Amino acid sequence: MLAWCTKDLAKHFVDPAYVKREHDARLDYARVASLVARKFNAEKGERRYRDLGIDSLAKLGPRFLADDRLDEIIRRDWARLAANDILFLPQEAARAEGETLTDVENVIRFGRAFWESLEPELANLYAPVRRR
Repeated sequence: MLAWCTKDLAKHFVDPAYVKREHDARLDYARVASLVARKFNAEKGERRYRDLGIDSLAKLGPRFLADDRLDEIIRRDWARLAANDILFLPQEAARAEGETLTDVENVIRFGRAFWESLEPELANLYAPVRRR
């Protein structure tokens, strides 16, 4: 998740799409959010975060989901990326039309769905604690 939010490589967006498609029912999003938060807190002072203005967990989602970024990094050059830069197992192309990750729109749909499942759990970690 942090790689996709900070590194402009299409392969980093295919990973959460694959995880969402294959493991969603068994995934503990609270645990994933905890791991993302822990790693982010350890790395947030690094230059790649500073250069992008990402100084909190709340800023990860807008970067991850930005349509202009998806167009730039994935959609514009998908044919070349899918053929040369991203390794798909042979059976991936044989999947149903709405399921195969060789189709860029499926990758984006599953990747967004992954983030939308993770975001509420991340929000719990960065939301201010209310005292009674």
